[in-house]
Amino acid sequence: RAGVPRLADGVAGGGERGRAPPPLRLRVIEECAEVGVPVGVNVAPIIPGLTDEEVPRILAAAAERGATSAGYTVLRLPGAVRELFEDWLDRHAPHRKSRVLKRMRALRGDDMNDTEFGVRMTGTRFWADTIDDLFSLGCKKHGLNGPSENLNTDAFRRRSGGQIGLFESDPEAF
Repeated sequence: RAGVPRLADGVAGGGERGRAPPPLRLRVIEECAEVGVPVGVNVAPIIPGLTDEEVPRILAAAAERGATSAGYTVLRLPGAVRELFEDWLDRHAPHRKSRVLKRMRALRGDDMNDTEFGVRMTGTRFWADTIDDLFSLGCKKHGLNGPSENLNTDAFRRRSGGQIGLFESDPEAF
């Protein structure tokens, strides 16, 4: 899945310096689909009160380019990340800071972080349900997350001699 956290280059774009802009991320989806590679979109992270309103448009744009599946993750703020995020909001979206933080607390409680398995990526309560409904309806509307086709693994070859290290290369491995 290709990650597309937003479509607009405006306010929400300030946190992604040095990363591919949305049009290039959508192009990855399109080019994979054109050559027959099953591809999906990951709408992440969704920032409640800032980027959640873009979810339907992201799903539509991804589906138009050939995505067949989708997933999402809602922002969580573990440890010192919360302070950094609040500072980021001060610089990039001061007019939305209050709304974003209220929704984050409503989703995740006062610490804005929930580590419980099954909810840490989506949150709980009203805003989590609202985002999930928005996402689910968008997927249904655009035919995302339907039955998936089985991938052909006939050409897959397991490397002899076990797994190599992350920074090693062994051209003779096969």
